[in-house]
Amino acid sequence: MKLISTLFNKNNKISINSFSLNIILSILFMLAYNLSFVILMYKILNNLERIDIGFLISLPFFFFAVFYILFSLFTIKYIEKPLLIIIIIFSSITTYYGFFYNVIFDPEMFVNIFETNKGEANSYINLSIILWVIVTGLIPAFIVSKLNITHYNFKKEAIYKLASILVCAIVVITLFFTFSKDYLSIKKNNPTLQHHITPVYFIKSFFKYVKVNYLEPKTKYKTLGTDATIHTSNLPKKNLLVIAVGETARRHNHQYNNYNKPTTPYTMAKDIIAFQHVSSCGTATATSVPCMFSRLSRKEFRRNKAKSEDNLMDIINRTNANVLWVDNDAGCKGVCNKIKNIEVPTSKVNKHCDGMSCHDEVLVDYLEQETNKLDSKDSIIVLHLIGSHGPAYYERYPEEFKKFTPDCQRSDIQNCTNEELVNTYDNTILYTDYVISKLIDTLNTKKDKWNTGLIYLSDHGESLGENNLYFHGSPYFIAPNEQTKIPMVMWFSDEFYKNNKIDKSKLKEQALTQSYSHDNLFDSVLGLMHVSTNVYNNNLDLFNSVRAKG
Repeated sequence: MKLISTLFNKNNKISINSFSLNIILSILFMLAYNLSFVILMYKILNNLERIDIGFLISLPFFFFAVFYILFSLFTIKYIEKPLLIIIIIFSSITTYYGFFYNVIFDPEMFVNIFETNKGEANSYINLSIILWVIVTGLIPAFIVSKLNITHYNFKKEAIYKLASILVCAIVVITLFFTFSKDYLSIKKNNPTLQHHITPVYFIKSFFKYVKVNYLEPKTKYKTLGTDATIHTSNLPKKNLLVIAVGETARRHNHQYNNYNKPTTPYTMAKDIIAFQHVSSCGTATATSVPCMFSRLSRKEFRRNKAKSEDNLMDIINRTNANVLWVDNDAGCKGVCNKIKNIEVPTSKVNKHCDGMSCHDEVLVDYLEQETNKLDSKDSIIVLHLIGSHGPAYYERYPEEFKKFTPDCQRSDIQNCTNEELVNTYDNTILYTDYVISKLIDTLNTKKDKWNTGLIYLSDHGESLGENNLYFHGSPYFIAPNEQTKIPMVMWFSDEFYKNNKIDKSKLKEQALTQSYSHDNLFDSVLGLMHVSTNVYNNNLDLFNSVRAKG
């Protein structure tokens, strides 16, 4: 009680010197903020045939010394409290997602954090994380704010600090070289283990994010496809192509990809072509969306580079075609900045919206409204779906699409069974399939005016507990297939096939046997829309081999 009253009394503060504080913080972070790391390390050690007892004993001393060095750099008079408060609160959040969902906070995750919108951010807030952050984040941060952290005079403080850092560095180096075989073996065989060390890895990732996005020199903007022209004068009608960009839909849960549940009955009744082997460019929207509309391949893609040159929509816009982007997700990530674009308002005035987000059926209404405004020129419309975005999967579909039950009616999905979680996710896939079928129905009503077609593909997939991994956004080199293998579906009117000389049977065969990725979208759409430009690469145009020549 005395401790509590002291903390809440402005005039009484607990005094602690910076060195004692570093010791407490080092122990606290070893035990409380590195749960996912400790669990992973335990699993690794438990699977070893032989463990050197000396190495096992060295581990807590090794990591204590590492943490002590780190916190010694932060306990600098006048700035230590705000730094420590930020680190503690953010460590609390990262520990929550690391412990329950195995999420890694790499530089791309910071892109996702800083580019999210209000509705998307709110879906991650629930009672579970609020209580977790209060107990492990806000209360410790409050205690730090009330401490009277004492320091020696500058010279003495500097000498003691350098000496303590040197001692810890000697401990780290000595233990590492004494048991180098064990440390190096574990590091080599478990290359992502270090990504779970809090706060070391997220601090490193944050500075890398800042460096790449704000400190690197700006690249001079490169205009592409200045020669772009559209060649459809010989067609009886112009083309209207809709690109439906899905969100968080993984290939595995689609019926037409041999899934054991009827998740895609609506489009399967529409004579669609489902591609069986398609990979995403990234594991998060902030990477995949700009990448799929860029001329850059996945291996070449860098966000800053893509931002500094024209994308697919910019080039087609240059041909004087009708070009539009309608967004019902977290924004177009810069792809639609130079073309006409609409961000769907989430006001409850719309029957499909609840004030925070909208069900994707709203895009069917927009397609009808916007096509009615267009002249009969060649037209391309991108519809960005909210799709299966979690963790509040249950918010992505209306009540009547709650087909697979029991489902998970909460966003703290660790408190649902795996069956409930997968059922909820499958309901989002079912609803998305319904929306795609309604978009096709709308395009069918436009056949007198255009040759109509639709391409649906997701930005990335999702983990639903496989290998204790959830959500998406894992570094690509370790991301499981659930996050990188995506659905891609196409539908074209009979006249579209005929007038654009596409062999439907060959395309169906190709969809079953060939492998594709986001890398193919740029050139395939240019080819499909008959855009002639020097940036077009027919080797990446998936329609090139099924298109009649001449």
